[in-house]
Amino acid sequence: IYYFTRAMMRYKRNDLCDYLKIVTNFALKLLNDDNLVNEYSGLLILKCLIMCNPDFYAARFNDIFEILSAKSSESLLIKSSIFCAIASLSSADPKQFLETAADFLFKENQCIKVLISKFPKNICLAICLLISNIPNYFLDKMDLIKEFINLFDFSHLDINQSI
Repeated sequence: IYYFTRAMMRYKRNDLCDYLKIVTNFALKLLNDDNLVNEYSGLLILKCLIMCNPDFYAARFNDIFEILSAKSSESLLIKSSIFCAIASLSSADPKQFLETAADFLFKENQCIKVLISKFPKNICLAICLLISNIPNYFLDKMDLIKEFINLFDFSHLDINQSI
C-alpha cells in the first residue's frame, strides 16, 4: 500500500484523490468486520494512508477519529493498532489533534503501559510521531514520558555498537 500510494502521488497525481477515497473506504469496511485479521488489516492500511498523504485526511479528521475512538476490542493487537492509527492523525492536523484526540489517547495510561510491554516498537514509534507533531502537548507530561521510557527493555541493545 505504501509504495503504491507513493507511486500514485508521483505518477498519477490526478487520480490520487479517487484512489485514496476508494482505499480508505476499503480500510473502513475492514474495520467494521468482526474478524480480528480484517480489523487489524484495516487499521494498518488506514495508518499507512494517513502517513503517506496527511493533507488528504485533514478534512476527514473528525470522521476518522470518531470511527477509531468508538472502536473497542479486547485484543491487545487491535488496541495497539488503534493507538498507532490515532497517533498518525497527528500528522494530518496537529491543531485539531490537540483539541480532540490528544487527551483521549492518553486517558488510559495503564492500558498504554500494557501496550508498551506487548508492542514496544509500534507504541514507541507512535509516541515519537506524537512528540514530533505536537511537542508542546508533552511539555507538561515529561513525567509520563519518563514513565513510559522506563517500561522499554533496552537490554538487547549494544551501546558500544556503532550507529
